[in-house]
Amino acid sequence: MKKCKKLICLMLVFVVALSLFAGCGKKKGDSPDEMVTLKWVFGGPGKLEDSEKVWAYFNERLQDYLPNTKVEFQCIPHADYAEKWRLMAASGEKVDIAWVSYAMDFVEEAGKGAYMDITDLIQEYGQDMLAEFPDWLLDLTTLDGKIYAIPNYQMMLNPNGFSVEKHHIDNGWFDKEKAEEVLCSDKVWKKEDFKVFEDYFLTMLKQDEKVKYVSKSFLDRTVKYIGTPVNGYETIICNAVMDWDGKDYKVKNLITDYPEKYEAYDLMYDWYKKGIIRSDILENPSEKEGEYLLFWTSLLDGAKERVEAKRQIPMEIVQKRNNYRIGYKGSDTNTAIPVTSEHPERAMQLLNLINSSKGAELLNILAYGIEGEHYEKINDTQIKWLGDEPIGSSNNKYGYENWALGNVFNSYITDENPANWNDVQREVNEKGKPSKLMGFTLNQKPIKLEIAQYNAVMKEYAYLESGIVENYKELLKERNKKLVEAGSEKIVAEVQRQVDEWVKSKK
Repeated sequence: MKKCKKLICLMLVFVVALSLFAGCGKKKGDSPDEMVTLKWVFGGPGKLEDSEKVWAYFNERLQDYLPNTKVEFQCIPHADYAEKWRLMAASGEKVDIAWVSYAMDFVEEAGKGAYMDITDLIQEYGQDMLAEFPDWLLDLTTLDGKIYAIPNYQMMLNPNGFSVEKHHIDNGWFDKEKAEEVLCSDKVWKKEDFKVFEDYFLTMLKQDEKVKYVSKSFLDRTVKYIGTPVNGYETIICNAVMDWDGKDYKVKNLITDYPEKYEAYDLMYDWYKKGIIRSDILENPSEKEGEYLLFWTSLLDGAKERVEAKRQIPMEIVQKRNNYRIGYKGSDTNTAIPVTSEHPERAMQLLNLINSSKGAELLNILAYGIEGEHYEKINDTQIKWLGDEPIGSSNNKYGYENWALGNVFNSYITDENPANWNDVQREVNEKGKPSKLMGFTLNQKPIKLEIAQYNAVMKEYAYLESGIVENYKELLKERNKKLVEAGSEKIVAEVQRQVDEWVKSKK
């Protein structure tokens, strides 16, 4: 009897151990016949009046694409998303699909273990979207050879220029041809190169026009690049940068390796004294188009039509350097499968649909709502938006930004854009030159303290970027000394060490 009881106990121990061992392995995928509810969290204007109605319709249509699957959506306002997501991740809340906000550090979040390694899942369930992605796209979310998110495919680089009212050119106040000759030149900018712009600004001060002051976006995107490489540099982190067209992998110190860049502060202060930069610029951090001269605009192809539609007057776009770059750090908006997901296989199947033409109907429902209620079709690819405000406003009955959801090239084009908008964006992507650091991942842990200290100093002296401070030279020296004390040189050295190791690993 004792032997029998002992044998039974041993068998129970064996069964329990076996079950625990099995539980440590990979979770068995859901059966296609099993009803699964996925939780999808994304950023936007929050829950809207018709959200529940549209989401119910989405789930109804989803059955034709992915049977036995239902999605529970949660839209968190953009301003709150980063903080709320961190709380959800820290508490272990069960989420199957999560947007990765532009306000979050993707590398840091992935490093914390918040997102699942989806490399194998993509190969098994993501073939439709892979067929529509460029080869380099997933490199943006690859860390140490593993993929942790899907970039929401859109226009992945940022060619830009500046808008100017056409009658300013027609009246001879602004020389567009000469201005573009400067902005697109193959030489390093010097402060004297900006005389064509200074003449324009001074002329406008004398005109009976409401708009007289230069935009801060013009200062930030042109003047601040005086004395730096012709085609600019890519910021790795803080003051650690690399020349876009450099032939090696030399990490440079933005503070000390480009001494001519400080001429920008001379020019800005001179413009301030001449009345070109408004004296209350520090009190007006958020500029609005139409209130400043040479306002920055993105995506030059088609930008003229967009700006004219917004301003309701004839406009022209001034081209800035026509070399298009794709940075290594990842896209501004990605979608991940959190480690808390209980249904990663089904989640990837859904993401495959949302990011491929196969599931275009689903993406359009999720972004734009129901035809006849929230939009009307102009043709097979373009819609007329029926909302009272632009898509993404909390005052609409429905409407979410497609770039926070999936592959925008498979969504409708709204009537605020040219009919060939998607073709334009594809062409821009094709012109893009990926960073030579594509695939590199910076481990911030060895310099976490120095990064925090560096950012604190830069925040303390941020007012210097306005160009209106009289004793800016002394203050810049003071700031730079504090940056060295904060560890700016250690940051560059550590980044260089990691880059060197990464380069060796590729050979």
